[in-house]
Amino acid sequence: MITVIREEEGAIAVGAMTTYATLLRSNVTKHYFPMLLEGIEQIGDQQVRNRGPIAGSVAHSDPAADMPGMVLALRADIIVQGTEGVRIIKADDFFLNLFETALQPGEVITEMCYVDEQHG
Repeated sequence: MITVIREEEGAIAVGAMTTYATLLRSNVTKHYFPMLLEGIEQIGDQQVRNRGPIAGSVAHSDPAADMPGMVLALRADIIVQGTEGVRIIKADDFFLNLFETALQPGEVITEMCYVDEQHG
C-alpha cells in the first residue's frame, strides 16, 4: 500500500495511502478528474485532508462519508490484496450495505483505479 498517482492510458491508479491533499495537488487528477477534486475539497478540514489516506473512508463504507460516493460516481475499480492474492472489485460490487464491503478477512485495499471515459 503505497502513496502513488499513476497515469495509464486514460486511467489513473491511486495508491491506498495517498492523502486527500496529495490528490488535490496532482496535475493528473486536475486534468482527468476535476469532479474528484471538487469533492475532496469538501472533506473534513485541512488536517484531515493532509493526513487522511483515501482508502480508509472507502473501506469503512460509511454512507455519510464523501469518498465512497465519489468512488461510485466515478465507477472506480478497487484493487485489494489478501492471503489469496489480488482481486479487482468494481465499485458497484464493493459496497454491500451500511459499513459493509466485499472485503474478505485478511484483505486490504491497495489501489483505486479511475477510468477517464471522456479522454480514454
